[in-house]
Amino acid sequence: MRIGIALLLLWGLFAPKALAQGDGSEASGLDRVEQELELAEFEEAARLLQEIADDSRAGLDRDGAARLLRLRAVVRSALGRDRDANRDLASLVLVLEGREPGPLPQSLRRRFDRLRVAFGDRTLRVRVGIRPLGATDVRARVTAEDGEADVVERLELSCRSGAREIASSDSGTVTVRGERELVCEGRAFGPGGWLIGASTARWRSGTEPAADPSPGLATNGIDEVLLWGLGGAGVAVLLGVLIAGITVAASSSGVGGPVWVPRE
Repeated sequence: MRIGIALLLLWGLFAPKALAQGDGSEASGLDRVEQELELAEFEEAARLLQEIADDSRAGLDRDGAARLLRLRAVVRSALGRDRDANRDLASLVLVLEGREPGPLPQSLRRRFDRLRVAFGDRTLRVRVGIRPLGATDVRARVTAEDGEADVVERLELSCRSGAREIASSDSGTVTVRGERELVCEGRAFGPGGWLIGASTARWRSGTEPAADPSPGLATNGIDEVLLWGLGGAGVAVLLGVLIAGITVAASSSGVGGPVWVPRE
C-alpha cells in the first residue's frame, strides 16, 4: 500500500521532467536520483543520495544541498523512515531560510510548513571563538549550530600567527600553546561539500575573554565591543573595552527567490 501511494506521488512530482528529458540526456548525480525515483527504485536512490552527501568534492551549492535534502526526504518517507525524513525536512527549512522547497508530496509539505513556522527566522550561523586557558594555552573553536536538524557534515578550523600556520583541525577545536597572537578561520560544510559559511576571530596575548556577541550580530573579525567603546566619550569606557579577549564572527549567505513570511 505504501509503495503504491509513493508511486502515485512520485509520478506527480517527476513525470513531467522525465518526459522532457528523453533517453539520451547526460544526468548529474541528483538527476540520476530522480530517474531512480521515477522507476520506484527507492533503495538505489537512497544509496546514490548518500554517496553524494558524503562526497566533499561534489561541489554542491546551497540550491544543490536543498535539492538533495528534498529528494532524500521523499525517498526516506517512501521507505518508511519517517524520523529520518523529518530530520531532512528540518534541515531543508534551515538551508532555504524561508524560501519555497520545490515539489513535495502533500504529507511532507504539511510537515515542512509546520517546521517552518516552528523555526521562525532561525538560520545557520558559523562562529569562531578564541579563549585563553591558563597562562600559556589558548583554545579556538568553530561552531555552526543546527539544532534538531542535521545540516552540518564537517567543520574545519585553522589558526595562524603572522604568516605561519600554527594548527589546523577537522574536529572544530584546536589548542595552541606559547603564541602571543592568533588569527583563526573556521568553515562549516553541509552535504555534498556545500560551504555553509566561514568566520574569522583574532586574539592577542594579555587580554581577557569577553562575552560572545548576540547571535544576530555578525562582526566579521572586528571586535564590536571596541566599536561601541570608540563611539563613547569616556576614556574609562574605552579602557574597559580593551580587555576584550575573544571575538566571535558569523556569516551567512542568502538564496535568490521569493521569501516566505509567516502569517500573523
